[in-house]
Amino acid sequence: MGDSLWHTTLQQRIPESAISRVSAIDWTGTLVLNPLGFALVGPLAAGIGIRTTLIASALLTLGSTLVVLAVPTVRNLRADDLVVQPVPAG
Repeated sequence: MGDSLWHTTLQQRIPESAISRVSAIDWTGTLVLNPLGFALVGPLAAGIGIRTTLIASALLTLGSTLVVLAVPTVRNLRADDLVVQPVPAG
């Protein structure tokens, strides 16, 4: 669901001339951080245990989500203030 919300917001809020640049930065972050996380989680789980690693991961996800939601411009983002122009059929 988060990915759908991200892409919808991206298309609605980012000027068309900048969408490819913003998408490239987003994708680059994903390509860099995912392998880093994969490389770190194995040794972390071996060191502190799988259960503790999963709980810490859940808390990290929750914490980072709350930090993002604490930003007023993110929290107050609404789709209803957008003017949608109908596209002619055909």
